[in-house]
Amino acid sequence: MTQAVENTEATLWEQYRDTYLNFITSMSQIRILTFVNEAVFEDFPLNLPDGLRHALLDAVGELPRVVQEMLEGGKEEGASLGLTDDETTSDLVFWTTLPFFAYLYSGAGPGLAERSLPFEPGFETLLRSQSLIMAFACLDAFKADILRAICKVVPEILRSKKKIEWKTALTFGSREELLLHLAERYVLEFNWLSVPKRLDFLCAEIGLDIPVTEAEVEFFGYAENVRHILVHNGGKVSQEFIERTGYRDLTVGEFVPVTKGWEYEVVVRVVVLGQCLFDAVSQKFFYDDYQGPKINWNIPPPDKPWK
Repeated sequence: MTQAVENTEATLWEQYRDTYLNFITSMSQIRILTFVNEAVFEDFPLNLPDGLRHALLDAVGELPRVVQEMLEGGKEEGASLGLTDDETTSDLVFWTTLPFFAYLYSGAGPGLAERSLPFEPGFETLLRSQSLIMAFACLDAFKADILRAICKVVPEILRSKKKIEWKTALTFGSREELLLHLAERYVLEFNWLSVPKRLDFLCAEIGLDIPVTEAEVEFFGYAENVRHILVHNGGKVSQEFIERTGYRDLTVGEFVPVTKGWEYEVVVRVVVLGQCLFDAVSQKFFYDDYQGPKINWNIPPPDKPWK
């Protein structure tokens, strides 16, 4: 092996390692953000910093009067609530009180003045849902980056029976540009697969040795379907969701409960899966003697997000 080839492989390895470090950093930030926000939003707004808390509580204290004035054809809500010149404080007051005025504008005004606070339960569920969604977004991006790295090391995997039009091929100025285009097309098709099917593809087609049990694959399949419901159906159960997951004790239209313990389990297992993928690719495509940390996957995962 020439020195130039060795240097190229070393550069590719460093690029690949950086994608893994970015993945781990993102997962760490997701967990920290969720943990801190859970503390801040517990008994909201009482745990906010003093300046924000006082401004918000003062504005909320004015809501019954302001709403009554508006119902009687009175003032504009912004001026009545006494929004300050501080952009952060004004934004917080505006977005926190917005549901009140949405009630008013939609014709639900009568009786609104009796409502003392605009703070409805739900922050905890929202935070856990965001954490789960972002965890899968990071995992999806990392798996796509893994495939891109493999395509750079072994471009032969891009060989297939699929065709590319001459007019498309001639738009590329070099072989490297053409390979980059083919790799992106390859990754795009890969990303349309579900998590279980992507894991199967990486093992069966790419030849990775990923220490994942059938129970873990099933767990990720369930969790991914919960993610889809959170993103595409407002967290509400659909008939398609029931058919895909087998959760037949759920009712169409009800919210899927995402408990704190189950959300944390998903995040932890996404991190562990990322580590397994990094190790498998490192050993197969970069360093035969690469040894990552030993990971125990023998803990049975919960089968439903509310247990």
